[in-house]
Amino acid sequence: MFSYFILFYKCFWLFNCFLFKVADFLAIRRPLAALLSAAAFAHIAGTTDSEHLAALYITYLTNGAPAPAWERETYSTAAMFDALRKTVETVVRLQQDVLGRAGARANDLNIATTDGQRLVAFRVLNHATEQPPSLYYSTEAGVTLNRKYPGTADREEGGNPRAWKRAEEHGRHVIVASEPSTFDRGQWKLVGKNCAVVVEGDGKVDVREVGVEEGWNSTVGDI
Repeated sequence: MFSYFILFYKCFWLFNCFLFKVADFLAIRRPLAALLSAAAFAHIAGTTDSEHLAALYITYLTNGAPAPAWERETYSTAAMFDALRKTVETVVRLQQDVLGRAGARANDLNIATTDGQRLVAFRVLNHATEQPPSLYYSTEAGVTLNRKYPGTADREEGGNPRAWKRAEEHGRHVIVASEPSTFDRGQWKLVGKNCAVVVEGDGKVDVREVGVEEGWNSTVGDI
């Protein structure tokens, strides 16, 4: 699951610290910070790569707007996708500028961002042959995971004798996780390498390529 989050007003930045890594972050931290809007920079309370990337994403998403606008504005999934992709590209470009193309290592960037209604999640690793940590989504598992409904997450048989609602009563939903969290793996779909899951406010799901360019790929074997 995405086990950690950073909140910029109503914008959530979600990640799993075991599946998220900006390579050589300390080498690019200072030039990255120089790209942040004043409001986003002021929101940083720590020194981690995840928090700085969240601030960079907010800078791009809001076009550097002051913090009150973060709460007022509603951003489309297209804007969220573009801001997240630009964040990834910026990290790669900074690494190549500071460390050189031959010295820039690959990044594990399984990231999700949501405003509570829309969601964009990336599964990205900028390496030609290596695979990023897994990322799955499901439009069915919510029924199994909710104890009001039939089924159990940890076994195929046995049902849920305490269920008092029918599966058909469950609303439309999407779950994004690093691994399937129910017994039935058929409920889950694996997101491809360097692809994104985009969820609209009405629950419509689209999986598309992030657009990781060949020039972004690290040539360093050890990631």
